Amino acid sequence: MCGGITLPKVIKCIGMDGKEREQLVKGSDDLRQDAVMQQVFYLVNYLLKQKMETRQRKLHIRTYKVVPVSRRSGVLQWCEGTEVLSHYLVGPGGAHRRYYPSFATPQEYFFLENFPEPSAWFERRQSYIKSVAASSIVGYIMGLGDRHVNNILIDKNTAEVVHIDFGIAFEKGKILATPETVPFRLTRDIVDGMGINGVEGTFKRCSEKTLEVMRNSQDVLLTILEVLLHDPLYEWSVPAGKSSQRADTSSTSNSQKEINTLAERALMRLQQKLQGLEEGVAMSIEGQVNLLIQQARDPNNLCRIFAGWQPYL
Repeated sequence: MCGGITLPKVIKCIGMDGKEREQLVKGSDDLRQDAVMQQVFYLVNYLLKQKMETRQRKLHIRTYKVVPVSRRSGVLQWCEGTEVLSHYLVGPGGAHRRYYPSFATPQEYFFLENFPEPSAWFERRQSYIKSVAASSIVGYIMGLGDRHVNNILIDKNTAEVVHIDFGIAFEKGKILATPETVPFRLTRDIVDGMGINGVEGTFKRCSEKTLEVMRNSQDVLLTILEVLLHDPLYEWSVPAGKSSQRADTSSTSNSQKEINTLAERALMRLQQKLQGLEEGVAMSIEGQVNLLIQQARDPNNLCRIFAGWQPYL
């Protein structure tokens, strides 16, 4: 059994090749949106591979299999070799306890502990930075929220981050009881893992290249997303357990008219992001990335987020 509100179960299955594999079974969650997000990530990875600059940088989003069985259950691929970020940072014997007070943000020590050989240390750190950059930009475009440290895993072999739980997407985070105020998670511990350059250098350049690919491929992305968002089975309200305050549209949320209105609104905002429109101003790729980084790190934004999001990590 895993942790979490719905207490999902971990089972072991033997495949046709005779190998035993762990899988996560959920019986109280709608996994259809998780499956949709994985489809989008597969598409984005395909687009990133088509452009030489992003292919050479090995920019991609870590994916895993999601199989919805019903509206309230499904099976997910177990992400082997990963550790929940919150467990590494503040779990029993976590990095904060081991390195505090000498170092307030000990995420950098993940690389020293796991990759002591210099070339491996450098390679894994670059892999970490690139994965944070790609997942941040794609997550922003998709309006992905609920990025607390229990929803982010880190691969102990490649140092890539793996995002899980996509119940809050298409900017649903803005209608939570305590609205989310940042475009993606770029808190001090996340930045600390990038080393002395922080968000400058590799992170910013990879963010710009990822955004460039998405902006140049906006027709493809919007065509796919338009189909997904107009699905009459898509749930537009915030999932139960995520918020005690839902949008004031419950009486008409099941009507086709309401679904179409919400879908059009989501698509319009997606299109604005892909066109570089921020606060009514058309921005260059570099300017848009700089603005998003500033918003993600702004203490005035972080201090207003729900405490369980743990913006101090």
